[in-house]
Amino acid sequence: MELAMTSKHLNFIMPTKYVLYFTGFLLLVSAISASTGIRYNHSESYPLGFWIVSGGYQTWSKGQTILFCPGSEAVFREAKERGYLSDSFYCDSGIAPLIKKVIAVSGDQVVINRHGIVINGNFVEDSQPFAKDASSRDLPLVEIDEELADNQVIIFSDYHPLSFDSRYFGAVDSRQIRGVVSPLWTW
Repeated sequence: MELAMTSKHLNFIMPTKYVLYFTGFLLLVSAISASTGIRYNHSESYPLGFWIVSGGYQTWSKGQTILFCPGSEAVFREAKERGYLSDSFYCDSGIAPLIKKVIAVSGDQVVINRHGIVINGNFVEDSQPFAKDASSRDLPLVEIDEELADNQVIIFSDYHPLSFDSRYFGAVDSRQIRGVVSPLWTW
């Protein structure tokens, strides 16, 4: 018995074939991006688009833009639940990495309060935290006045005032920095 292919069968096979091609293409692009250090930024803290991560061979320093993996602390879990942060397999916490600028390092005297961030006596412009998010929910209020210990950094976005950064979660462990980033293709 011979099976005949009807136009109905062909109409089903053709779109399925293109879906498989497209899926394969996306997997290939993802694999190439991951192996070359290219990451897509979908957070508005810095321009959307593709960024190159210079991990391992390039050390970071104060003033550089970095890729940071949030930990599994309650403040990051709540931020993820509220939709400020998204899922990712890249960080151990399951939370997508963030692009931020390192503005204070070990040994710096840092004050963070409702007025903003002060580092070594210098006020950081546009650093006053917001009390509420866009849905009128309270945002965490961080209050610190201390010299940063070894492996502590303050990260901040000087690009977008609504960035979720150290104003809301304080100092972070520098070992969570995955590398220095620079824009490849952004919009």
